[in-house]
Amino acid sequence: MPFITAQDGTKLFYRDWGHKDGQPVILQHGWPFNSVQWEQVAADLLQDQHVRLIMPDRRGFGRSDDPGHGFNLDTFVEDLHTLLTSLHLSKSAILVGNSMGGAEAVKYANCYGTQDIAGIVLVASSVPCPTKNATNEYGSDPEIYNQICDAFMLNRHQFTMEGLPNVFGAHITPKDPSSYAEPALAPRLDAHPYTIQWAAHMVASASFWAILETMKSIRDIDVRKEVEELGKSDVSVLLLHGDKDVSQDINNTAKRVLTMVPNAELKVYEDGPHGVINAGPAGKETAQLAQGTAAPADPPADPNALPPDASPTTDSPALATTPANNAPGSPTTTDAPLSTNGTGMNATASLIPISRGPISTMPAIRSPAASSTPTASNNVTSGIPSTPIPPVGGYIIGAGAAFAALLDLMGGYKIMAYTGFITGLLAFGIISLAIVLAAEEHATLSQSLTWANVAIVLVVGILGGFCFLHPRKLQWHLRAHDMLGAALGGCAFATWLVLFLTSKLTLALMLRQHMRHRVDDAAILEASKLPEQNPWRIDLPSLSPRKPKEISELPFDPALLSEKLAPLSANGEPGKDALAAATTGSSSASDVVSNRAKSVMEEARKYYKGKRPLSISEETNPTAQTATVGVWIDAGSRAENAKNNGSAHFLEHMAFKGTKKRSQRDLELEVENLGAHLNAYTSREQTVYYAKAFKNDVPRAVEILSDILQNSNLDKQAIERERDVILRESEEVNKLMDEVVFDHLHATAYQGESLGRTILGPRENIESLTREDLENYIKTNYKADRMVLVGAGAVDHDALVKLAEQQFGNLTTSANPLKLGTPSTAKPSFTGSEIRLRDDTVPQAHIAIAVEGCGWTSPDYYSMLVLQSIVGSWDRTLGASSHLSSRLSTIVSKNQLANSFMSFNTSYTDTGLWGIYMVTENKDQIDDLVHFTQAEWARLSISVTEGEVERAKQQLKASLLLGLDGTTAVAEDIGRQMVTTGKRLSPQEVEAAVNAVTVKDVRRVAGEYLWDKEVAVVGGGPIECLTDYNRVRGNMSYNRY
Repeated sequence: MPFITAQDGTKLFYRDWGHKDGQPVILQHGWPFNSVQWEQVAADLLQDQHVRLIMPDRRGFGRSDDPGHGFNLDTFVEDLHTLLTSLHLSKSAILVGNSMGGAEAVKYANCYGTQDIAGIVLVASSVPCPTKNATNEYGSDPEIYNQICDAFMLNRHQFTMEGLPNVFGAHITPKDPSSYAEPALAPRLDAHPYTIQWAAHMVASASFWAILETMKSIRDIDVRKEVEELGKSDVSVLLLHGDKDVSQDINNTAKRVLTMVPNAELKVYEDGPHGVINAGPAGKETAQLAQGTAAPADPPADPNALPPDASPTTDSPALATTPANNAPGSPTTTDAPLSTNGTGMNATASLIPISRGPISTMPAIRSPAASSTPTASNNVTSGIPSTPIPPVGGYIIGAGAAFAALLDLMGGYKIMAYTGFITGLLAFGIISLAIVLAAEEHATLSQSLTWANVAIVLVVGILGGFCFLHPRKLQWHLRAHDMLGAALGGCAFATWLVLFLTSKLTLALMLRQHMRHRVDDAAILEASKLPEQNPWRIDLPSLSPRKPKEISELPFDPALLSEKLAPLSANGEPGKDALAAATTGSSSASDVVSNRAKSVMEEARKYYKGKRPLSISEETNPTAQTATVGVWIDAGSRAENAKNNGSAHFLEHMAFKGTKKRSQRDLELEVENLGAHLNAYTSREQTVYYAKAFKNDVPRAVEILSDILQNSNLDKQAIERERDVILRESEEVNKLMDEVVFDHLHATAYQGESLGRTILGPRENIESLTREDLENYIKTNYKADRMVLVGAGAVDHDALVKLAEQQFGNLTTSANPLKLGTPSTAKPSFTGSEIRLRDDTVPQAHIAIAVEGCGWTSPDYYSMLVLQSIVGSWDRTLGASSHLSSRLSTIVSKNQLANSFMSFNTSYTDTGLWGIYMVTENKDQIDDLVHFTQAEWARLSISVTEGEVERAKQQLKASLLLGLDGTTAVAEDIGRQMVTTGKRLSPQEVEAAVNAVTVKDVRRVAGEYLWDKEVAVVGGGPIECLTDYNRVRGNMSYNRY
């Protein structure tokens, strides 16, 4: 899946369709959608254009990450620059921006120059300044955008389903048809519920915070200076806008740009709405626009049929020509080609198929009359069957081949007759499956099966020939039943050939038709019977002029919003009057919205920021008598450099050596008198201080933790005493082979990276670290935005919040605070390599093999845990090895290859190590042990079974959920999740995430993370027979199992 990494570490998704050597076209979506908005347009372009279409999702939208910040024009432009730089495009790109995407294109040209830009297309754009301000008299009232934010806050999903169609459509169909000159011609076409849902899915995939903050960014767009600078360049600008755009009025946007940019050309779409890019089924206009012209659509044969598509006009008098015989309401056309200045704009500006009927931003629904009347907008040959051809051909082929084979059983070579019979059955099955798959839109697989069937039929023919003429006593012998069998086989082949040729053409046309019109006519007819029940009806251009009574076409009508948003339930929720007041900006209604938002936040939030400088998260157990409270800090050895490596661990040792309020002795006595337990530990990414106490002593415990973190003495004499303790600890750790192997595994996998350093630090650092080094580490890393106060057990949330305000109110934040779960350093690079620590005096060999795994925040995290569980762990002291679920344990046990092995999945915020740790005293069989281990890894990406996955999921859930036994375990789970991901999944959510893993997921992650990937290897002890590294690397893809 294509992703790029922004400068702040945010992963951004993009689609890359079309020809890699074609003209690059960057399609920037509008608010609040994502790149799915462009799919139909892109598919149409690629049918006859040699282009490369790149469609990114903005941060917080679609499949891009939500970093919680950067939802402004400057950051969006910076992300766009990162995308173009990462793709290394060989040609200048055309920037196409819809709505606010147009401002990004203009801003990009101003910030990074126009040397790599072949042209700019602004579609219903918000350029140059969509709102009024002190220096801009054009545009909408900024309060309109605030009202949209309030509507989203009040009921996001209701506004999406009922409010957005009004903004992106032309205007609402009037309830009084008499406002039309001919009431019978009043538009009756509704937006189908499926269409609204399609857009709602895009909105639902966006971050709520991103939607709100981006809307505020649109409100503040002002690129007038950038547009003026663009006018001084030689870049061609094509403006595409609807004259009924109620969101970005054409007079305030496109027409102003036209006066500011000499190289600009404006094409206006009559009755075109804001959602002009995605309007209905493809018609003649797409092909005509590609040639620079647009002819009026054929009038419908029925007054209830679909009105003609909107067509472009031009504001350039020299280019516009209006036919004298145009009927009222017919589109104005132009025969003039697009202008060019040598930048390639002429050849590619027509790439955007605009305005297939101004209905909404989603594909429109045909009326029953229009769907039954062939028109120019129907690109599929009439008379095509509406259902797939039944697999009659398969039955004929199978029956013919099988009957011929049975006749041959009466004489001739029986083995050939049997083979012919089986081949006939295969032919029957495959042709049936091919047609079914084609009907289900699996055209590629269907084609493969069809050609496989050709080969099978040829085999039938050859076998039939052998059965027809076979040697007997050196003479060619002919019998009647052989002739009959050959004749039937020939008829079967001829029948199949006819069916193959006809069905291939028919199914191709049917699939094309099905892709363009997914909603059947029955559903359309049913929807059209409910003209008054659809609150999001969108108007179409009438066939005759309207009376002077026009619907208000303000950029956004507050009264219309209040009318369309149904009142909420009556159980204390704000009703229709309050909502109407909210949309008109009254203070009382604003209070309603604010109170509603506050009540939702009180229920939903599990950690708080604001007056309290650090995050808070807790899990309350009303029946518990004890509690665990602690502070989890996003700082470990990863936050160190080569000079101060070991500082985090050193500070952990100094935590209990006294503070400015308490001496070491006083601290120890106070904790003992409370009957509490005080502890701390350090990892590569976290430093943790926690206490376990009775529920009544929780305030004292929090106060002690606060004192330790903010007021430690760091006495020089105490530092020297503790230095000797840490040196002895380091010596003891170096005697533990598992610790040594895993430290070296990190060192070789993350060479030159902070994750490759040890937690304790090298001996020379332990001996040289000073008080100043420790104080600098505290000042740099012990910041409020990198801390979480955690409680579990007998804790009260409100009480914990007050304690945080009292005890941690003086904490400072980082200069550039990051959201929890966002690494403060760049993602480390993984290096495939090895380290060998041979020592033949050691009785056992210790071996670790690992690939780069996924981080805590990866969507593949639980799939990788299931994968680890399938490989499993084993120790020969357990017994009953042959009955264990792990296949590797059975192989290792039966062949006595190892004493034990343990699969592991060590995750960090943005990376991880996935692998296996093995211990064996059979040093002569190490090569076999490595071979069978890699063979098992290779099998996982191909033939892992449903039973294995389900068994592994049960074992994994038991391990994860049983590990939450006790308040300390729960607190550690909360703290680790909050620091690494910024949120905490409840046990129920964890169980659901594990249950959601499928066999397909396991095979996919095995293929993505294991198959033919770089591998890190560490061996210690008697490892003379450890497999050569080049063989280990080669076996990651070529191992046979």
